[in-house]
Amino acid sequence: MSPTGTGPKRSPASPPLQTAGASAPSDGKLRFAEVGDDAPASSAAPARTGLWHPSLSRAGEEEFLCYQPQRNALLTYVRLYKRPNEYSFYRNFRTLAAQWHEWHGTPCDPVPFFSYVPQYAQLTHAQRNFYLYWRDRAREGEYLSCDISYLWLYIYEIINLPDLILPEEGVGMLARLWRAYRQTYPKMDKYMTVWLADYCLIHQQPCPDEILSGFLPAILENAGFREFYLGYISSPDEYGANAVLSLASAYHWQNSRFMKTLPPQEQQHLLRALAPVVKDVCEDKMLVCDTDKVSLLSRDAFSGSLCAHNVKCRVEVGYHSFSQTPRLTEVLTAAVKYAENQLRALKGQRSRLSVGGELTETHKTLIDAYFAPLFSHAKPTEKKTEVVPEYEKLYDAIPQTVSIENAEEIEASSWENTRLLVPEEEENKKGVTAEWSVGNASAAPASFDKSEISIENFKAEDAITPPKAEKDAEIVAFLSMLLAEGHAACTFETVALCERINELFSDLIGDIAVEVGEDECYLIEDYREEIEQWLKQ
Repeated sequence: MSPTGTGPKRSPASPPLQTAGASAPSDGKLRFAEVGDDAPASSAAPARTGLWHPSLSRAGEEEFLCYQPQRNALLTYVRLYKRPNEYSFYRNFRTLAAQWHEWHGTPCDPVPFFSYVPQYAQLTHAQRNFYLYWRDRAREGEYLSCDISYLWLYIYEIINLPDLILPEEGVGMLARLWRAYRQTYPKMDKYMTVWLADYCLIHQQPCPDEILSGFLPAILENAGFREFYLGYISSPDEYGANAVLSLASAYHWQNSRFMKTLPPQEQQHLLRALAPVVKDVCEDKMLVCDTDKVSLLSRDAFSGSLCAHNVKCRVEVGYHSFSQTPRLTEVLTAAVKYAENQLRALKGQRSRLSVGGELTETHKTLIDAYFAPLFSHAKPTEKKTEVVPEYEKLYDAIPQTVSIENAEEIEASSWENTRLLVPEEEENKKGVTAEWSVGNASAAPASFDKSEISIENFKAEDAITPPKAEKDAEIVAFLSMLLAEGHAACTFETVALCERINELFSDLIGDIAVEVGEDECYLIEDYREEIEQWLKQ
């Protein structure tokens, strides 16, 4: 029967300092089990890659594992070095961790506990029992409320006991603890982004992306080594897609004036449409690794944690930088702009962004597939029927059959009213007999030719036509350049000029003609014909 926190302490024999599944070491050095998809083909000699940097090997260090990850396209190699100095300060922690591993607690209420570096020896009798009981529940997937010091203690235990807690199980335990308590203790994000990555790299375990996908943006915000998590993305949701786009896309949709007018629930259409695109991009090794530059990460594992010397090591990783791959940036930028254009069309917005030539047919198809159902269900804008007040009906025209006789009668009546209202001297100046009408040709002056009667005769040919406003030379030159090239770099002068152009065309066509982006301003292609006609006037 396993001892409990309230029973007598029974100290099992201290386990050998090695990983489960490995042969007993004769030289006292820690060896790791060959487990997981990333294990090298042979454990006799480390799997070498073509990227070798002998200058990075520190004096006295010994390389004990080298492999090339298979599931993360961004990582080119992982190399582990044993630290030359052996410190014994935390050796006792690992010994006690092995003893406490099989112990259990009894149900009890939470007991406060605080320590900057929590250890078993610091626990009182009540704290020990609560820790063991809380740990029992956590192993079953039930995460009770507790102080953060209990969390750190259990995390240290998992890190320091790879022989008793198999790494393929330990990586899931660490990820679920992180997910369960990160909202209560936000500082966990800072440490766990490092510790979980080190744990996976050392023990050749893939990142548990299915557990972490719900808070991937927070991970990428806190992680210094983002490529570890990005390379394992399998099915990003809209939040994960947005986190990836914020790193690699040159166009940030959050700055779009159109997107700012939409409520958050409608903005999600853009990210949901791009989620399968981001998944496709992250799985395309030829695309994410389309650079000759290989970056290097070198750090001591589990920095800031309580870690025994025979578990701690130095991790060296060669990787392709996700945010410094030019073609990847161009492809994602084009996909974001195309998706926003689809959303603009869905909302009835005529203005469009200039997408560019890097939009692939695959990504276009994925985005179109998302928006197709939305377009099919979109209802045309219905015109509102205004209720006409009763008094306005009095001003309606009297129903009457249209005929030449009625027209002549109306014409004669109007001239009669004119004769009564216009003074005689003004009437004489007109030179036209007031009694003349179209239906009474005999009343016309003798010199008047009836063949000249037409609508043209009644036009005010001598009216003064207001001169056209002179076009601004700067606007004409800038629009002509945009018509030729489609875009221009954003400067203080060009942005101010775009504002003047948009004010002008808002009056002419009811919409803006130029879209101002983060680095460039673009001509809205939908209005190219209107702009050309305006320049020709």
